Amino acid sequence: MAEFMRWLQNPHQDVKVTPIFPKQPIRKAKTVNIIINTVLGFYDYLMRHQDYSIIKTKAKINFNQVAIESGVSKAFLYNNQEIRSRVEGLRKQQEGLNSPQTIKQNMTDASKDSLIAAKNNRIEKLEEENKRLKDELLKLRGMIYDKF
Repeated sequence: MAEFMRWLQNPHQDVKVTPIFPKQPIRKAKTVNIIINTVLGFYDYLMRHQDYSIIKTKAKINFNQVAIESGVSKAFLYNNQEIRSRVEGLRKQQEGLNSPQTIKQNMTDASKDSLIAAKNNRIEKLEEENKRLKDELLKLRGMIYDKF
């Protein structure tokens, strides 16, 4: 982090060379603090979303989405190599997941038959329960009628 701060203050200077006469930093301390807070906010976002819920919800991962979620500019994401590789890695990881359309297309005849059988069993159980409840309702109506 310290190297990053030095680079923010003097991006065109070598970190290993210290000038004899002190130079004014290119960016003011306030600007460096804003950038550091933004970077820390982005890392905080990544840590909070470590389970990659954005991938699980099938939302597209791209630089625009990450910029919106973390509150930084797309240019910052593209220019920071560590963050850029992280976003590209997440994008590749998302490409490996099956979309709902792919899952539906991959259903075999056997899985379709088992799904139909399970639905038929459920329908039979619901019809039996419906019939039982109707009979019970008739009995209760008869009891009410007998009371009057």
